[in-house]
Amino acid sequence: MSKQKQSHTAKRGFFATIGRWAKRMFFGASKELSEDDVFAVEKIESPSRMTVKAFFRRKLAVVALIVLLALFLFVFIGPYFFPMDLNYSDHLQKNMAPNYSLRKVPAGLKDNIQTISGFSDFTVGVSKDHTFYIWGNTKNTLTNTDYTKFPAEIQPGKVAFAAAGSDHIIAITTDGQVVGWGNSNNGQYGALKPGDEAFYTQMPDFLLNGTINPDDVQKLVCGYQCTALLMKDGNLYVWGNHQNIINMRDFTKDNTFNTGIKDVVLSNNYILALREDGSVTGGTSVNGVDLRQSAVLDTGEKIKSVSAYLSDGHKAVALAATDYCYAMLMENGHVVVFGADKYGEKTMPAGMVDDEIVGLTAGTRHFLAVGASGTTYAWGHNDGGQCNVNG
Repeated sequence: MSKQKQSHTAKRGFFATIGRWAKRMFFGASKELSEDDVFAVEKIESPSRMTVKAFFRRKLAVVALIVLLALFLFVFIGPYFFPMDLNYSDHLQKNMAPNYSLRKVPAGLKDNIQTISGFSDFTVGVSKDHTFYIWGNTKNTLTNTDYTKFPAEIQPGKVAFAAAGSDHIIAITTDGQVVGWGNSNNGQYGALKPGDEAFYTQMPDFLLNGTINPDDVQKLVCGYQCTALLMKDGNLYVWGNHQNIINMRDFTKDNTFNTGIKDVVLSNNYILALREDGSVTGGTSVNGVDLRQSAVLDTGEKIKSVSAYLSDGHKAVALAATDYCYAMLMENGHVVVFGADKYGEKTMPAGMVDDEIVGLTAGTRHFLAVGASGTTYAWGHNDGGQCNVNG
């Protein structure tokens, strides 16, 4: 054989060997081997294929891979379908472990509700047979307060009214005693300590040392370290932390702002009251709610000034308040909203304009209204599905 032919054969053999090695490296043993060769020598597989096969033989490893892929898809693709505001935080539920206790309404309240009141991470209710109930996060681990440890006056069948604040509860018994429990460090209930008058407003003396007729009570509402008690004679009594409720002192006893009142609501920092003549007051122009601000009507109409709108012959019949926003139900069945529009509180459902609104209430960040047609409308923040009402 010539030297040129031998060189060509050697080269071809070299490349053939490289090719067979590559096939064995990445695709396993060569299919060119005869059956005898296959059984004669150990089958050769690539390390990568052996690794893959070994991995998929382990069920736990496969499950872990599926979970990892699911997490990846949820984190990087999920936000396109389920948007999340990473800057949102709920100050009312800070330091509170996730739980579903707020949904565990006591069975005794079923078809037997007289009142329900919730402000923070627990809710209280009174049944028609005057029994008190509480549910939610009833133990504050930071202050070691257990709201289920009722005062002796709270007995089954003996509670007429109850309201939940941010860290305290006020109840009125059927025999007219005003009872408080929870945190009282900011004048929420009971007598003040000497020197605290500069920071807190004390419960009226006749509530501390006497009784009232529950039939004379129009409304009891608690807020952030404060309480408001409205009587049917139009007298309003408020107490608690007047450093937080900025205009509280405008509504203290023997003041022109606490008589002739028909309704009262508490926002996070203010008191707003409805007078019997249909006007609305937020206290003095220095400390109170600025009623010169603009508002929006459920028709979409912009109102330049709330006070001017009310002075123009429009009368309110009910009030509601979120943390930082207010709503007025007018005698013509329309709703006016003013204040901070942080969570879409000023964007009312379109169907409201064609319905006569007869009822209005609010949560901390959303409003609810009931029309004469029986339809319920909800708008505002919907992080917990609180606006997902059905007809």
